Amino acid sequence: MEQKKDFVELFDSEVDQFNYLYRERCISCVISELERREIPIFTMPMPQRRSLHCLAEAYQGQWISVKDIAKAIHADKSEVSRALYPLEEKGYVQTCVDPTDRRIKLATVTQAGIDVRKSGNAEGLSLLRDYMEHFLSEEEIQSMYEHLAAVNALWQKLQPKEYFTEE
Repeated sequence: MEQKKDFVELFDSEVDQFNYLYRERCISCVISELERREIPIFTMPMPQRRSLHCLAEAYQGQWISVKDIAKAIHADKSEVSRALYPLEEKGYVQTCVDPTDRRIKLATVTQAGIDVRKSGNAEGLSLLRDYMEHFLSEEEIQSMYEHLAAVNALWQKLQPKEYFTEE
């Protein structure tokens, strides 16, 4: 009998796990609960959350233009620019003007931004596991593991920056 893999073993990081599951309809009750508990990453408006995700996941440690962030998350440049202000006030990102072209605004994620994502994702996964064990049968959980393994195999073929490149 094949040993069932732990949910955490199916992905390279908790961020990858949560990003896949976040899009599924069954997660809406988990998201609502996390918002109710006022977990910081889940109380952010979506443009802030997506901008922080982009900086932390694909461009960690790099200064990236607001225009490039907007392209990566398929959002308007002004929307991203507005989303960065509250993130900077909370210390999750830093912004500056490009020294070579003062018309360009650059941003990078801080350790606090990385930490707030990690802690929020960890709480989300913990709550998700509780919901799964309560609402899903053993067969449904096993089926989900198999689907996640297939998604993980595909994801491993991709490099994170390829996920965010222009079309």
